[in-house]
Amino acid sequence: MDKTKYFEWDDNKNKKLIDERGIGFEEVVVAIQDGCLLGIVKGKETKFSHQRVFVVFIDGYTYAVPFVEDERKIFLKTIYPSRILHKQYRGEKNEL
Repeated sequence: MDKTKYFEWDDNKNKKLIDERGIGFEEVVVAIQDGCLLGIVKGKETKFSHQRVFVVFIDGYTYAVPFVEDERKIFLKTIYPSRILHKQYRGEKNEL
C-alpha cells in the first residue's frame, strides 16, 4: 500500500456505521496502521469489480472494508463483518 496516499470517507456514512455497527472508519485506519491488515481482495460482484476490499482484524473479528483508489487517495466505502473472510483468515493471523 502506498504510504503517500491518504484515507478519505463520507462523514455521514461514518456516523451511520458507528451508530448501526459500532465501528467507524477511524478505527479501520488505526488497525491498518497498527498492522492488522490481513489482506486485500478484489470485489466479487460485477457491479463492485472496480473496488478492492481491505480485510482487517479488529477486536477479535474480521471486517471487510471496500474501497476505491486513485492517484491521491483511498476512499473507504463501508465496513461489514465477514464470516467468510473470518473463516478464510483464521489461524495464526487470527491471533493478532
